[in-house]
This record gives sequence, structure tokens and C-alpha cells, in this order.
Amino acid sequence: MHKTFITLFVNIACLFCLPSIIQAETPPMPVKIDQPHADSLDPTDKQLIMLDNLIAVTQENLNNQKALKQMIQDYQKLQYLYLQNPKDNEVLYHMVKAAHHLLEGIKANHLTQTFDKDFLSELTLFSNVANKRGIPKP
Repeated sequence: MHKTFITLFVNIACLFCLPSIIQAETPPMPVKIDQPHADSLDPTDKQLIMLDNLIAVTQENLNNQKALKQMIQDYQKLQYLYLQNPKDNEVLYHMVKAAHHLLEGIKANHLTQTFDKDFLSELTLFSNVANKRGIPKP
């Protein structure tokens, strides 16, 4: 296992040295809905509008969390593929890119406190490689 980590680190270092720019995908973003400005509304109508806004935000947050779940599953598959063949730079490229986008999605949705510190550290390691000079495509 330690040897695999060293191989992974060496491969990442090789990717780090090659010039390229990462093509960023947009991570899921939390939704912000404006509060109603109609002071003349009936108090019951205001409550209904507030609940509609709450339902919309909750639904969007749920959609974002489902997207993050899928991103984690994709990242997990890439990790498995990489461990099967540590010399495959194409898989490594996609794994580092996926880690970067996953971490950005977690941060954008303000969910860092929800995830394990070791998992976030792992994503941060790969994300730092992606941010330094971009991820070269093999």
C-alpha cells in the first residue's frame, strides 16, 4: 500500500511538471432565492411565499447533494481503476480532475464540515496539483 502511494505521488509529480490548463467544470452551486418585497401582502400570503422559497431552495440543495454523491462515486471508480494500473496516466489525469471538481463542489455547497477530514485532505492534495499549473492531459 505504501509503495502504491509513492507511485501515485511520483505520477502526480510527473503530471505536475507538464504544462497544461485544466478545463473547469462547474460544480453544483447552492441556490439563493430573493425574499418577497411586497409589504402589502396578507400575512398568510407572505408565509406561503416563504414556504415556496424554502421548498425551492431545499429541492435545489437536494439536487446538488445528489450530484455530489455521483461525483464521489465517479471519483471512487477512478481510484479503483488507478490502483489496478498505477502507470495509467490517463486514469490518473481523470482522477485528479475529479478530485478537484469534487472538492470545489463540496466547498461551493458549504459542506466541508460534513465530510471526513482525511477525505478532504486527499481531495485537497489532488486539487492542489490541479491548481498549481493545471492538469496535463496524457
